[in-house]
Amino acid sequence: MRDLPLALSEGTVRALLALIVGVIGLPLLLFSKTLGLTDAIAGYVNGIVTGSFSFYLGTRSTGADEQIARRATEQ
Repeated sequence: MRDLPLALSEGTVRALLALIVGVIGLPLLLFSKTLGLTDAIAGYVNGIVTGSFSFYLGTRSTGADEQIARRATEQ
């Protein structure tokens, strides 16, 4: 565990960043008309939310193979 960033398990930092973006970005996107945000700002928020979730889910789908290979080489 000491070799990992911030001494956290793998994927924790990535998951926290995706959670923060989701908790802040999704309400901004849903209530953009109420908050008076322009369409350009809503588009930027949409791109950030979509990009962060797709990156997180994309790395999670390929992460299993890397973990298996890493554990095999460690043993």
